[in-house]
Amino acid sequence: MNDVNEKSFFPEPEDLRGDRVELIELWDELIEGIRDHNIARFLEYFIINGTHEMFRKFFTSPAARSENPGHHAFKGGLAYHTLNAAKLAGQIADHYNALHIKVNRDMVIAGVILHDIGKVDCYKWEEDSIEGPAGYTHTEIGKSFHHIPHGFQLFMAAAKEFNEVATKLNGKHVLTEKKIRLLGHIILSHHGRRSWSSPVVPNNIEAYIVHLVEMGDAMVDKYNKGEDVRDIYDH
Repeated sequence: MNDVNEKSFFPEPEDLRGDRVELIELWDELIEGIRDHNIARFLEYFIINGTHEMFRKFFTSPAARSENPGHHAFKGGLAYHTLNAAKLAGQIADHYNALHIKVNRDMVIAGVILHDIGKVDCYKWEEDSIEGPAGYTHTEIGKSFHHIPHGFQLFMAAAKEFNEVATKLNGKHVLTEKKIRLLGHIILSHHGRRSWSSPVVPNNIEAYIVHLVEMGDAMVDKYNKGEDVRDIYDH
């Protein structure tokens, strides 16, 4: 992503917590560290998607409508939460693999990158009005669908499109049915419990790691602000 014009993605860089260049560099680091080239190619295809529209939304969307309830509810909060959690997840996978506990590191990192992808369409910024002060509100998609099923739908559509393109180019699918199923399961199960809005619960070690890491990162964000960590999934 070194050739990307970051200014086109961040028209208001002062609204983004942290150094946006460092976030893009972290994206590069994570993608380059994925050993399964087909998964890495898919993530680049899905997030960058030729027009850069998904990439722009990913790096400018908040992770929630508000901080209380919710977490990382600021412009760029989705990328800030996702990429830092993905880096931590990779380190955890490395740790357990060193202990001879088999963890699919690539699946863990890809799963964290994808887990909240539905949020790119769920929130919009509203200026001050007679209806209330400025802030993020739910879009029509956000009102009609939870980010988990919406993210799953986005992922499945992108995986199908990616494989169709790959088949035309080399005559075969590059993202196998098993990988699609595992990544889809991670998206659907990342809240950990049905009572926390996940339609299914994690059923493998990679999905559990994704759930624990993304929940932990959200809790740290709220704890650091002196807020109640028990409502992280109420957004």
